[in-house]
Amino acid sequence: MIRLVIAAVVLLSGGPAAADLYVGAGTGIRVQKYAAGAGSVNTPVHSFVLGALWERWMFLGEVSQARYESGAGSVYVHRSETGALAWVRHAVTPSYWFSYVALGGGIRSSMVETGVAGATAENRGESEGVGAVALGLQSQVANSFNLGFELRSLSELEAGTEPWFETMARLFYQF
Repeated sequence: MIRLVIAAVVLLSGGPAAADLYVGAGTGIRVQKYAAGAGSVNTPVHSFVLGALWERWMFLGEVSQARYESGAGSVYVHRSETGALAWVRHAVTPSYWFSYVALGGGIRSSMVETGVAGATAENRGESEGVGAVALGLQSQVANSFNLGFELRSLSELEAGTEPWFETMARLFYQF
């Protein structure tokens, strides 16, 4: 997927020298319901990003990990999700702090481990398609470092699934 993102940048820019490359890491919070009728759960999310900026367009490949744990003592539920997304961003207001809108798509897979009185069960979910939209702010804060903040809404591509929301803060290094 990362090769696809970089190839798209190279094609659109007329050559690799015209694009600025970025590598970054981020952390955030996901707000999601895991079961019908259940309350919302806040889950930490961590991500690694590789991207390229060409004029007002940024193309990103992202790998993320989220982990939710509940329970106490011998009764627990651990849920972890790994996702891979490709993003296209467009800078709406190019300035020191530029705002952007983004569209993304990719896959995620999950694993749930439950334990009751010493007995454990593990269930790996199928990979699911994911679509996403985001609004964000990003700025250069030091020589080659950029700081970004993002609010996103993501949803599985199946009909009838509820979207979830994430806030992200990222630090990018620009080459």
